[in-house]
Amino acid sequence: MVAFEVERQPRSGLRFNDLSRPLKLLLQAGSSTPVFEYVDGEVPQMYRQVEIEYSKFGVEDFDFGFYNKTEYSGLETHIFNSYTNSLLQVMHYCLPIRNVAKSHITTKCTREHCLLCELGFVVRMLEDAKGTNCQSSNFCKTVGVLALGITSNSIELVDYGRQDIRVDYAYRIQVFHRFLIEHLSSEGNYFAKNPPMLNTLSGSSKSRLLSAAPITQLLGIDSKNVITCTSCGAVRGKDNMTHLVDLTYPRKGPSNEPHPATDFPSILRHSLLRQIIHKATCQQCLVPTSFTSRRSIPSRDLPPILAINACIYNEENLNLWLDVKGQTFLQTRIQLFGQADGVDDSIGVEYVIRSLVVQILTRDAQSHLVAIVRVPEAERRVDLVSPWFIFNDFVVRNISEEEALSFPDKWKVPAIIYYERNDLHEVLDYSGLPGSIDETILCHDTSISQNRDPRLIKHEVLLPNELPQPGSLVAIDAEFVSMQQEETEFRSDGRKRVLRPARLSLARVSVLRGDGPKEGIPFIDDHIHTSEAIVDYLTEFSGIKFGDLDPHLSRHTLTPLKLVYKKLRLLVDRGCVFIGHGLSKDFRIINIYVPPEQVIDTVDLYFLKPRQRRLSLRFLSWAVLHEHIQTDVHDSIEDARSALKLHKAYNDFKEAGTFDEKLDELYTQGRLYVNPVFCYIVIFDLLRCSELQTAPAI
Repeated sequence: MVAFEVERQPRSGLRFNDLSRPLKLLLQAGSSTPVFEYVDGEVPQMYRQVEIEYSKFGVEDFDFGFYNKTEYSGLETHIFNSYTNSLLQVMHYCLPIRNVAKSHITTKCTREHCLLCELGFVVRMLEDAKGTNCQSSNFCKTVGVLALGITSNSIELVDYGRQDIRVDYAYRIQVFHRFLIEHLSSEGNYFAKNPPMLNTLSGSSKSRLLSAAPITQLLGIDSKNVITCTSCGAVRGKDNMTHLVDLTYPRKGPSNEPHPATDFPSILRHSLLRQIIHKATCQQCLVPTSFTSRRSIPSRDLPPILAINACIYNEENLNLWLDVKGQTFLQTRIQLFGQADGVDDSIGVEYVIRSLVVQILTRDAQSHLVAIVRVPEAERRVDLVSPWFIFNDFVVRNISEEEALSFPDKWKVPAIIYYERNDLHEVLDYSGLPGSIDETILCHDTSISQNRDPRLIKHEVLLPNELPQPGSLVAIDAEFVSMQQEETEFRSDGRKRVLRPARLSLARVSVLRGDGPKEGIPFIDDHIHTSEAIVDYLTEFSGIKFGDLDPHLSRHTLTPLKLVYKKLRLLVDRGCVFIGHGLSKDFRIINIYVPPEQVIDTVDLYFLKPRQRRLSLRFLSWAVLHEHIQTDVHDSIEDARSALKLHKAYNDFKEAGTFDEKLDELYTQGRLYVNPVFCYIVIFDLLRCSELQTAPAI
């Protein structure tokens, strides 16, 4: 009985050392920093989209590390709605938004689909991963559910990854930007009384913002619309709250009139205080007339963060952004002056650019989005070119500030820009935000199943004195169902090409005590409720059957995904060490990052590197523990318990000094053993630990 593993090799449709295109890659004297010289509007390689060539293992043997040598994690692209990756990076590296999102996941949010919760989970994962690639599958799934919901009906936001090449992703991400901020604001309005984050500045009038949702306190533009009748001069004011600034560009007037300013600060201020003319009947003079409406907001009340949609919908507007004689349109620092009662403020507020999202247009290919971010954690590092990084999905590169702000040609189209107040640390106070997950969720037995069978309850929740401490051992195993079948095509030579791997979703997770008097007894055994359509229950490998994940039909402990995720997140945060078999794939699908020092994977313990083969849990249980498991279907409690026993056996072999001898024996036994009753080839499939039955040997 042998196992095999395909050697990992970097795979993609593009390599960064491919200089066959008309692009010059130069090196400055005495420096290893690449300097890109643009030739004929050609897109530099670091901006180009890297297509994943999927193998039968999906993305498990794709070398993401080849494309990211930094300490800042990229996001994978093989999932629906992954066009949102760029905006997620912008949110992550805007520290006030990151703090609000991380705080929200510690609350008892009851929404099944909550973008603020999912954003919090993503930023925690990116924060912990330290350069290891991540994926935002749960966030992207929630985007799809909410976009297709009855209340939203925003089907244009859903991206299935097989769109026409003419899709305008700059427009789509700006629409999604507004959709996201509106949801983050309403979902964050969780508290009976929202904690104030804004320190009261001298003379500030932010009384409404002090009680607003946390995201509104950060991005809210609390202004007053001053509406004036052009006939009688009657003036009335109307409070206005918005979270985004949509840039409006000056139009060319008659040649005898002065040309409006076209620098970025002037256009931003004009957009912020924009004047609109509309027609209506005046309530004072009672005649149809024209009205002028203009926003009024003092400088002191400008928000801590300015979220800007570039709104470039024609070539004339894009031309304003292009570099002129080495000068960039965007500026690192800008001074913004407000206006009160029609009078311009004499004292402005300084803003510093934090990040931007740009659309990359290539010839005869689908456009894509890239985030360009000034990473806060990199601002004091002297070993970098600058604190600026480009996040081209899972491709991450350090770049200069000049490169970040430059728009050399029309292949680079701005979509979203974020500026932060220079006095941000003086303006904001996070002390009122909650900071830790309620640990008692591990002590509560929660189920939304309406017909739970007590005879099927196999777990005992933790007692308060059993709550894990740093280093506590827990055994874990998970089962999955398929939400979408693998997409493939057959080439003319008969070979099959994977266009998109199957999409799996967590269906059951079991966590067992790894030590103590109740060692081996589960304290979590949750089936996961999903509102999505399941295309394959994978019953042979998961043990999940129709109805097991339906609140009306399930007889098991059924729990919302978010609650299960919080339990696992809490175990990671408390420093638990997870024991299991093939955990990297499980954690990837669960969408959680566990530090390597907190993982003991028996597939790695019982691994002889020169053989380049890995052994399945079923074989190891039979050969080491003399137990037969998975004889009918997989059971996550049984699998987790077997992994725990294998770990103990490993320690015993090590203590006795016989492990190396035992491992050689296992590989020899696996290669040579033949039995008519118990005969199969054990294949450790990187997608799933599975056993393929074969005919008895002769």
